[in-house]
Amino acid sequence: MNKTPLRILVIEDELQIRRFLRTSLLAAGHELIEAHSGREGIQKVAYERPDCVILDLGLPDMEGLEVLQEVRSWSAVPIVVLTARGIEQDKLPCSMPEPTTI
Repeated sequence: MNKTPLRILVIEDELQIRRFLRTSLLAAGHELIEAHSGREGIQKVAYERPDCVILDLGLPDMEGLEVLQEVRSWSAVPIVVLTARGIEQDKLPCSMPEPTTI
């Protein structure tokens, strides 16, 4: 298992969620960068060059999917989508195959 600390950018507008992630990620030895909006997050991906991004879908200035599409147009940084949305249509489509029963 790789123990190298990562520079992780959290793009999240909810203070409670940022606090939880900050506590967890720092305790695990990672470096944390925070952004409170989509535009700020896009700028920080470009200038801070994180190893990984945790992205909320519901941001105050733009949808998380817009952030994802813009970042994907010029970066291959791994992005983990974090959402509290309960409606399946609001979530990202999954292209994984159906599970097979043996």
